[in-house]
Order: sequence, then C-alpha cells, then structure tokens
Amino acid sequence: MPSCRHPLLAAALTISLTAAAQEDPPRNGYDVDLDLVRPLYTTDILPGMDVPENERPGTIRWGLTTQYTNNPLVLYEFEEEVGPVVTHRASVWAGMSVDFTRALTGRFNIPMHFQWGTQVPRYAADGYAVGDASLGLHVAFLRKPAVGLGLYGDVALPTSRKDFYSGERSPRLNTGLSLLANAGKFRWVTNLGVNARFRGVTTTEDWTLSPELIFHNGFRYSVLPQQLDLGLSVYSRFGFSNFFGAAESTGEALITARYQLPAIGLYQIGLTLSGGRGFTKGYGSSDARLLFQLDFAKLRPPEKDPDGFVDAQDPNGTGDGGLQFNVRDIGQIQGTQEPVKEEEWEVGELARVESERIRIRESIRFKVNSAELLPESYPTLDFIADLLNKDARIAHLVIEGHASEDGDFDKNFYLSQQRAASIWERLVLKGVHPSRISLRGMGEVQPADPTEGYDALQASRRVVFHIVRQYESWETPPPYKIDLLYPWNGEPYQAVQPTVPEEDAGIEEDPKTRPVPKEDELKGIDFEEKDDEDAAPPKEEAEEPQDESEELP
Repeated sequence: MPSCRHPLLAAALTISLTAAAQEDPPRNGYDVDLDLVRPLYTTDILPGMDVPENERPGTIRWGLTTQYTNNPLVLYEFEEEVGPVVTHRASVWAGMSVDFTRALTGRFNIPMHFQWGTQVPRYAADGYAVGDASLGLHVAFLRKPAVGLGLYGDVALPTSRKDFYSGERSPRLNTGLSLLANAGKFRWVTNLGVNARFRGVTTTEDWTLSPELIFHNGFRYSVLPQQLDLGLSVYSRFGFSNFFGAAESTGEALITARYQLPAIGLYQIGLTLSGGRGFTKGYGSSDARLLFQLDFAKLRPPEKDPDGFVDAQDPNGTGDGGLQFNVRDIGQIQGTQEPVKEEEWEVGELARVESERIRIRESIRFKVNSAELLPESYPTLDFIADLLNKDARIAHLVIEGHASEDGDFDKNFYLSQQRAASIWERLVLKGVHPSRISLRGMGEVQPADPTEGYDALQASRRVVFHIVRQYESWETPPPYKIDLLYPWNGEPYQAVQPTVPEEDAGIEEDPKTRPVPKEDELKGIDFEEKDDEDAAPPKEEAEEPQDESEELP
C-alpha cells in the first residue's frame, strides 16, 4: 500500500472518496455548487483570496479547513420566503499548493459536505457527499514593494454527487486577475474574474445559472508582523444571464484573524478563524458562516552552498532546523563569494576592524521568524562590543539589516529592522555608548546578488556593520556621558568610556606633516594690497622704450 508523507491530507481524501463510493439515496436537489468561499492555501490570510506573490521555489503548503454555513440556500416564491432548502451545512476541505518558481504556483483542493435540516422536502438533499475538486495555477507577473499583479485560473472538476448542491456535471473555469497594494502594515487585495460555465443550469424556479462575474475584495492589517493579522473580506458574484437577479447575485462579508505559531523544526503552522454572513438573497449567501483553518508550510530542507554556507533554516547543517537564516557581513558573501580561510583568523578572534567596516567570523543567528538572538551568537556580539569599547577612534557604527525576497515585502522590512535592533540592544547591554551606534533595516531592496536562484536569495540575507565615522590619530575623541538610562525600560546604568588604543596613546602629531583640511588650505595667504610704491610698474610704462625705438630714424 503506498505511503503518504502528509497523513492529515491522506485521511481527508480517504474519507471523501469513501463517502463518494457509498450508495446514494434518491435526491431532489440540483447539480449546483453553492460554495462562495473556497480555501486556496496561499501566502495570505484572507480565505479564498488569490494574492499575486510567491515564496521560495519548492515551498509546500497544505491544510484542512472546516466551514459551517447556516441557510446557504433558501427558497423564495413571489418574493416570500418559503424556507431553507439547505439549512445546515458542514464542510471539510483538504488542499495544498506548491511554489514551482518565484512566479508560478500550482494548487489542488477537494471538499466534503454534510447537510441536514431542510424545510423544503421537494428540493431536499440532506446527507453527505464529496464536492467538486479543483486544480489551479497562479502566476505573479508583477511584484513591486507597493503593488502586485497576477493571473489565476482554477478548473473545477465534476467529482461531486448528483443532485446534492455540491457541484455540477461539467467542468468550470474560474479565471481572472489578482491585484495587490501594500502600505506599511496595511494590504488591499482584489480578485476580478469570470466563472466560465461550459453548460448552464436551469431550474423549475426563477433561477438560472450561467457564466458569472467574480469580484472579491479584502483588507488586511498586521497587528504583530509574522505573528498576528486581522482581515476583512467581501465576496460577490453576479450571473450574466440575470445580472441583478435576486437568486443570481451573491454577496457575503467575513472578518478574519490569523495567528502564526512558532516554527517547529522545518514546519510553520498557521491558525485562521473567520466569521460573517451574507448580505444578499443569492445562492450560497448564508445567514451565518464560521470558518476554521489549520495550515502548514514546509520550509526548504538544509542545503550546503558552494562557499560553505548552509541553508537558511539550519546554518549548522545538523538537519534539526529551528533557525531562520545566516546573518553575515556583506564582505563575506558579495561578489565572488570567496570562502573565508580559517588561517586568516587568530585563535579567539571573532571580529575585526577592516577599513570602514567590522567583519565577523561566524554567523549571527536568530530564532525562526523572530528577532530573538540565539545564545550561540552572544560571543561574537560581545567581541564586537569589546572592539568598540577599546577603540575610541570608531566614532559611529551603523548596524544594517537585509533580507531576501522571500515572503511579504513589509514583513521582510520589519524583520530586518527588528533583528538589527536586537544586535543594537546587545551592544548597549555590553557597555557600548548608544550615541556611537545606530541601526537601519533595508528589507529586500538591496539584494547582495540581483540574480534569481537559491544562492542569490541566501546571499541577500545578511547584516552589515558600517563604520561611518572615525577619528584620525591627531583628533581627540570627546568624553561621553556614561550615567544613562536603558531606552527599553528606563533603568539606570553606566556605559563604558571608550579608550584610545595603546599604539595611538601619547602620540603628538607634527603639525607640519598633518594633512591640512580643505577649510585651512587658504590660511596663511596674505590677501592685503601692497603700497603703490612697491607695486610693479604698469604695463604701459614697461612698453615705453619700445615706443621710443619706433621713432628713431
């Protein structure tokens, strides 16, 4: 019997196929797909919304979604409500998606429905059944920091039971454009497309299913980036045969909250809870909808780079995961990416000053999707703090965080900034005066390698230590006020007064050999006018002998 690496998905599919194989009692329903919100298991939190962005090639996401809808199909006659044809409906969805490239994603899902409590026996369809499975592709062909544009297409396959309101007898194509706008922690998503039916559905009531216009809109706010998000989404569809017909026009709104759990090894887990109701009488619009989704994302397994780096999730190469990415000085991973030779470092030397930067020997490591430093990186940062405290000539150091293009743009920016802040805080705790160090997060806008591919993404994840101001040997570093308060809690502490290196202590620079600053280059030049008697004779007087010679015979 073949094995499956994802038991939850296998179990859901087995239950669905078993239900489909059982005997189906006579039903009086129609072959109509009531589903308005179809889970997609993409990168965003909004259920059923296509978003024009992808993660690293090879990323796999899968999950289970349960939905309860109340009165998703109600019968009206002469504008009077007769009663709900489908009163209660519980659905379980199983699906997955795979990012093939940075622009292309494939996805699959299949539902199973259980219905009960009908109040219209002549159209009753209580019981359980498999719904229509769907296969789809998503292409993100424009991805900028503020905007994104993509194309999606999902084919619904007729795998459902007959006359159960869970699917139709012919394939359908749902295709359209997805648009994205970002502004800080805010995001807006729009899906505009067409549900193309190759064969319409006509009922004995005033209700005809034809090709439909799909118009979904969603708004998301990141309360805690990469941890807690809130969203509001509105779903709507309109039948072309009766565009504003009561039965053919469907609308519903949902409020969503999503929590991202801390990663477990190489796996990320997300929990999504949504609730809302419809605001029209169209088919599929419910009086109440409650959705819960449990999804997983499998991170890329450890993989060695040519220059000795290992994959983002496991810099030690142990295979036990738990880490987000290597953070290393840009000088070690930019350009030719030549490996650092161990003989270049002395025993116990973890960092060194090189011209206008501080170069580090080992990676600085954080917990996955977090700005929390791992204890194994404390010695490197403590060594940097010691360098700064013993060299007053370093006037100012900038800690600059960078990220790759994986994931959301705003989250990458926030994470790069917060990780630089964690390094800044560690240096302050070790006595470095806060006026000598600052930080900035650059997100993904300055990749170390602009080309595509895994190695390029890996190289872009880094921290750079820029020395932006140094005192020359003839300059005297100023004394610093050392009685300070920690910025994060207000507790008093004493910073370290940096010292001048021994090789420079007591050296008096010869003013004659000292380079002259530009503003001093004109000093010592006398611009006063000389007396007339000392001035050189005018040009006309100097030429008088020549004039006299011309008068000689």
